[in-house]
Amino acid sequence: MPDRNYAALTGAERAIAAFAATARDDDAELLRLRDTCPRKLFRITDPDYSDRIDALLTLTLATECDLRGWACVAIWCSTTQDADPAPVVRHMLAIDTALDRFAAEQGIDPADLRRAGSPRHALVAHWLDEPAPEPDEAHIERELQGLRDYWRTRVEERGAA
Repeated sequence: MPDRNYAALTGAERAIAAFAATARDDDAELLRLRDTCPRKLFRITDPDYSDRIDALLTLTLATECDLRGWACVAIWCSTTQDADPAPVVRHMLAIDTALDRFAAEQGIDPADLRRAGSPRHALVAHWLDEPAPEPDEAHIERELQGLRDYWRTRVEERGAA
């Protein structure tokens, strides 16, 4: 768009134009929009700190969301004649135990992570208090590995860059 005054574009206008350029595969326009975008200098908290806080809070939120979904499955099982909620609760316990172990690996008291993170829903708390077989170590380890993988990509690899 040769008649466009790129310097006068607001951030919102520039973003709209960029999406339109992307939609029509106009790489030249996309580059002009990026290259003419005003630059700003700013200070941020050390990413080694802030990335860790963000990642930990994200993990508590993701874990809580996962547990809430499984709590709904447990409710369904408890109301269905041929479905036993115990395996679901066992899975929930594996997720919960993995988060505790992950916190400990990071040097954080699991209780502190829980208090600082996403609040526990009453249904999740109810099902985690239900008697169920303990999850096996392999299951806990699979859940724990997922947390470690996220941590590695969100914190460790970003910090190395």
